[in-house]
Amino acid sequence: SNERAKIAIVNGAERMSSGATNALLKLLEDPPRGSFFILIATQKESLVPTIRSRLRPFRFKERNVVETREVLRRVFHEESDEYGSIREYFLAWHLSPEIVRNQGRNFLDAVENRSPERFFSASEDLSLIIDNRDLFRAFLEQVLRLAGRPISNPARHGQADAAASKDVDTVNRTAKWSRMVHDAYDRVSRYNVNMKTSLEALYYSMRAD
Repeated sequence: SNERAKIAIVNGAERMSSGATNALLKLLEDPPRGSFFILIATQKESLVPTIRSRLRPFRFKERNVVETREVLRRVFHEESDEYGSIREYFLAWHLSPEIVRNQGRNFLDAVENRSPERFFSASEDLSLIIDNRDLFRAFLEQVLRLAGRPISNPARHGQADAAASKDVDTVNRTAKWSRMVHDAYDRVSRYNVNMKTSLEALYYSMRAD
């Protein structure tokens, strides 16, 4: 046949409205000849079961740092070593990875020091992050990475014996904070909650812990 295949790519499929989901379901039930649909989702469980049952799932393992740098060098002629992933490279077109990392550190500092005004005050970098879901996700990933490390100096609070229990406390705290961070992203990706509102809720949840 001389017919060309038609391919439709749906990025962020888990964020489709109910109307879009129903329309897509009808297409998948009786797809046009020679048509293929590729749905990209970070959480396939967020797709309705009737959609998932009509798809063939593929899980793409993220490249390690060495593989990432080789792809960037060969495909994009990018020689810099500052990018930890292909996605981080593309996000850098909007905001530098180092700025995203710094914002993650600043957020945890605000949690530690009970100073939300220092973080949430007008900031051009923060404004960019809470206006772009991909940047918001990258920011939360940085928060998760940094949350596993001790933030404060225990001796500063007079905790003479804190060193012995620090590892256990850090693991427990990281597990709880990890759930909170994932909940913050779910509020945005699944329920379309305003990103600044979700971030503020995350701050107060972590601060109360």
